[in-house]
Amino acid sequence: MADKAHTIEIVIGTDGKVTSEVKGVMGPDCAKLTAWLDELGSVEVDKHTGDWYKHGEQNLTNRR
Repeated sequence: MADKAHTIEIVIGTDGKVTSEVKGVMGPDCAKLTAWLDELGSVEVDKHTGDWYKHGEQNLTNRR
């Protein structure tokens, strides 16, 4: 089975605040993909999209 594509959208506002959204990943696995962003500063809001509450068969790899 092929890996399903996912996207991490990162926006840096003019005020320096960073927002991110993971697309294409269901369930809490998205937090694994953005954990490195949490290390850049303090997290003010951690809002889950509807995909957070879905479950699916996925194979996530972190390629650097």
